[in-house]
Amino acid sequence: MKILNRMKNIGIARLSSSFPALTKHLIVSNKPLEFVNIPWASDTEPLAASKIALVATAGIHYGLQKPFDMDDPEGDPTFRIIDLNTIEEDYECK
Repeated sequence: MKILNRMKNIGIARLSSSFPALTKHLIVSNKPLEFVNIPWASDTEPLAASKIALVATAGIHYGLQKPFDMDDPEGDPTFRIIDLNTIEEDYECK
């Protein structure tokens, strides 16, 4: 699966570099996403009394934690808790 994705990406890169007019047309013809009626939550408590969660898709995990399964074609749905008391150099991104 990784080989097919890599070949696809290489093909797209070669096409876009060989036919810059096609690339420009694709960029211009695709409209950007428009977000309508975003369900923002209003703040009910002061920020200092609130709990905040950061959700990232970078695959960040502590060195002693099990790495994410990057070979799963469906994606790895698990999560890792980032402890604020650890040193940032202790984390890996895979």
